[in-house]
Amino acid sequence: MGYPSALLIKEQPMQSGNVPRTLEAHNLLGTLPEILRSACTIPDLRHYELPGGVKPLGTFSIVSRLDPTPATPFVSVEYKESSSWFYLIHFISSKPNPVALGQDVQERILRARLERLSGCVELGIELRYFEQRTDGIHVTLARRQDDQEVVEVTRFDYLLGADGAHSSVRKELGFEFRGVMYAEDHMVYLHVWGDATNKMITLRPTKQVNGVYHVICFGRRFDRVKMSSSRAEFIKEFYALTGRLDIKFGELIWLGQYRPNVRMVSKLHHGNVFLIGDAAHCHSPTGAQGMNSSFQDAVNLGWKLALVINGLAPPSLLATYGEERLPVIKEMLDRTTELLNRTFEATDEDDIRKAWQRGGALNQLGVNYRMSSVVFDEDMPKSIQYAAYGTESETGARAGDRAPDAPGLWYIKDEISQPTTRFFKIFKVTHHTILIFSAAGTGWSHSALLHLCKSVPSSAIRTCLILPNGAPTSIMSGCFDYVLLDGQGHAFANYHVPLNSVKVFAIRPDGIIGAVVNGAEGLDKYFAKVFCS
Repeated sequence: MGYPSALLIKEQPMQSGNVPRTLEAHNLLGTLPEILRSACTIPDLRHYELPGGVKPLGTFSIVSRLDPTPATPFVSVEYKESSSWFYLIHFISSKPNPVALGQDVQERILRARLERLSGCVELGIELRYFEQRTDGIHVTLARRQDDQEVVEVTRFDYLLGADGAHSSVRKELGFEFRGVMYAEDHMVYLHVWGDATNKMITLRPTKQVNGVYHVICFGRRFDRVKMSSSRAEFIKEFYALTGRLDIKFGELIWLGQYRPNVRMVSKLHHGNVFLIGDAAHCHSPTGAQGMNSSFQDAVNLGWKLALVINGLAPPSLLATYGEERLPVIKEMLDRTTELLNRTFEATDEDDIRKAWQRGGALNQLGVNYRMSSVVFDEDMPKSIQYAAYGTESETGARAGDRAPDAPGLWYIKDEISQPTTRFFKIFKVTHHTILIFSAAGTGWSHSALLHLCKSVPSSAIRTCLILPNGAPTSIMSGCFDYVLLDGQGHAFANYHVPLNSVKVFAIRPDGIIGAVVNGAEGLDKYFAKVFCS
């Protein structure tokens, strides 16, 4: 039996947390509505005085709460105020910021979406061995069937190892996993959480199941082995620290140990075997960057692999996966390690407050690939070094940045305005979107651009003409896939385009601006980097 296109998963416990950049990726994938229905806001923390665990010492937010803008709409989730014990979990309503969602729930949503698209998802399969040969990658798989182990040998064109920090794919490749593991006395996990210099416990209700709580116990003075040895020992330590004997525990769902492990590989692929997520990089949970960074790994590689498999791009495009992602991962490890150290060095209420605060950069909206060889910007020199976690790049709209949103766009057809839309409804993970900003509004002046775009298969590209409010709308019917009037001015403003000029943006399937050019000649140079000639 062969797997022409399969996702093989060996099941294991999951993590949680979604930053705005990941929510934008879910929007591209079409899974955002279900994610939002299942998620809740990141709670504020209320710290209680010990002993007693009743008198509040202070309440503070662990995320930078921002208001939405036309360029960065984020997501708004509304939730009621709720209280817990050692920490009061206080939900802030109607704030467009990171949301909490168990990774297991998120994966179920993604699997359901993939299956609706006729994808094959197989759970409980273990990769035992693989070998790269001239005709592809030969793999040995194992599964349990009717209490018997079934071993199978099959072949794939590509192998993507997303099998966690203990990745068998990485080990088989012989890739070094350089980094450090922190001392054993730092953390104990009851599902997924953490903090402190002495001892600390946090609790968080889940939205998915009523009465189920996430509990993290961490600190240098916890007996990690003893506390994680049984339900009784865990509860005993909980009561000893909090003094809250009024809290009653039900069924223990999962209990485990965790030590911060900060490591990454020096390359992300060998031949047609690629590493994704924790298989390539692992780090402390501070900052909630792990699952989110893994998600960005997947969307970065996914569209490139799709083009290569379909014969629309050369295999050399796949090398840019590591080129783009490794600088981001290195900076992510530096940032999360700094947060971890700050957390375990906090000694008073003010230090704890500062240690828990997370800067806006961790929303990942400023993560960029400006230094990538496959992006092209006619107005920005490559000689300048740019940080992978930028701040200006959140809304800079340069090649390598995230593509900003723009609401208030009117569909134009036969000079009649149709219902409004926004860029985030037009961008899709299945194709490039070519935005042509023009004050002219006449089809003939864009003939060279249209001719060039038609040289690329229609399945890989969509064209969109953006006109400023008040511009003439008489255009050649059928020339563009979309013709939009910038009714509120957000499109021209968010992409920093003067109203009297022409500017072209190539938006990649992963929501990144691949090119910022002034016409057909520049766009042709970008196409030469991505598509087959």
